[in-house]
Amino acid sequence: AVVNSGLPAGLLENGGPRLAAKFLVGMASPKIVGLRLTNDELFGYCDDVDFKVLLAEIEKLVNTEKPPEDDDDSVHGSDLDPETGLPMDIKAMERLEEED
Repeated sequence: AVVNSGLPAGLLENGGPRLAAKFLVGMASPKIVGLRLTNDELFGYCDDVDFKVLLAEIEKLVNTEKPPEDDDDSVHGSDLDPETGLPMDIKAMERLEEED
């Protein structure tokens, strides 16, 4: 829950999971010091957690929070017409053209 709501703005987005994990376990990296985050109340909040374990958990959270990328060029299997093999929206367009 800390990762989702309490990190300083931009830390996870700009520094990634590794920098966020360093921040939470209290590792003062040059970037964390440069951003003046060592005085933040959450700096070292998870100092009793193994860094690698925390990093893995943050990476899991980041990967599950990302919305799936919508690839306009791809067609999902359920979007295909079973008769023609064409994407459903193309078949619908062909029907409209036939009606004209």
